[in-house]
Amino acid sequence: MKKEQLRMQMLAGIITEGQYVAKLNEEQALGTLFIPEEEEDGMIEYYWNDDKVMDIIRNMRYDNPEEITKEVTTISSPDDFLKMMRNKMGDQDLDITDLTLDMFRQSIKDEFEK
Repeated sequence: MKKEQLRMQMLAGIITEGQYVAKLNEEQALGTLFIPEEEEDGMIEYYWNDDKVMDIIRNMRYDNPEEITKEVTTISSPDDFLKMMRNKMGDQDLDITDLTLDMFRQSIKDEFEK
């Protein structure tokens, strides 16, 4: 569900503000942070959406969002992020479609607030 649709539900009293925030945090990272591209061999490869990564990090109120975004998007790939989350959660069946924006935010906090 799109952010605007959720906001309208909240304004109409269908969902609470807490439910609105929770649903936003559950939003899939795929299509937002990760851009799928079909390769010549038919395999799907995922790439960072640098603008969305920057938006999320900027909204987290870091002093240096450009530097953190550059570090995240140049040092690791979406596949690296998936592997890290599999290890962290102990779930080797975790798929890239299972990753949420909240998971991404938490990993940024864990890495850059040490």
